[in-house]
Amino acid sequence: MCQRFISLILSGDCRSHSSCSHYAQDDFASLPTRKAYLSVVDRLVRCGNDRRLPKSGSYKCDPLLQRQSNVLTFNKMHFKMNVLKALFLSISLMLAHSVFPQVGSNGQVERVQFELEKTPFKFNLNAGPYRSRLGTGTDKENGFNQPAFFVQVYFPFKRSLDTPSNFERGNSDPDYYDRLFTVCPIALFHITDKGGNGVGLGQELSFRVKPKWFIKSQLALAWLEASSSINDGLESGLNFHHHWYVSTYLNKQTALLFGFNHISNGRILDDEIGANFDMLTFGLSYTFL
Repeated sequence: MCQRFISLILSGDCRSHSSCSHYAQDDFASLPTRKAYLSVVDRLVRCGNDRRLPKSGSYKCDPLLQRQSNVLTFNKMHFKMNVLKALFLSISLMLAHSVFPQVGSNGQVERVQFELEKTPFKFNLNAGPYRSRLGTGTDKENGFNQPAFFVQVYFPFKRSLDTPSNFERGNSDPDYYDRLFTVCPIALFHITDKGGNGVGLGQELSFRVKPKWFIKSQLALAWLEASSSINDGLESGLNFHHHWYVSTYLNKQTALLFGFNHISNGRILDDEIGANFDMLTFGLSYTFL
């Protein structure tokens, strides 16, 4: 995908040789899967920041299994961006590995099917420290030092992708928790310790990585109400609510949640910055079976 589409957009302008995509291809062809994951992540973090690479005009060969161990220097901003790229790729690789675990020598994968399902009532309750990124607050307001809360309520249906055999397993099966992939509409309510609040509607994507472990991503459009005299990172108006988290089931009805929440308008809904809010989330999910 990277070689076929992204490289065309970027004109293949990479100062590293081989490119990160070719490097990853070689790694997965010649290394064990876990070592290949780590090797590709290491390469992405170094992409564009390796001091051994010339600033422009030429390329540095970085062949498989011929890596130097000297200490590298990094541009902080580029380093943070590449850490995010590496994290995104790592999660994508894990998801791909979980979605396609049964690949045989002939390249065949197990058949899956798509269903629209009715679901029981379910809600999540999250709490955690937050920070404002509006740039006008005190050290306390600009750090993760204040509490906020939000609740998500799931609509009573979801679109699910899974193998036919798993669709036959009901709530009575003690070893089965949720589908391989689901999309479910949600409603949410958000409030901070300073009274800023919001309500919104959106969608949640859920990916199963282990029988009890799921990676989930929520995107919602939320209307916020906040006072201009306080700084809790919220600004009145329409904003995007993003929530990325890991869910692990304790039993068929209850799951623990750990994640990160960000609220902003992304300069899409308005030219002004709008809200700029980050929150570390810890929560509990409960399903009424």
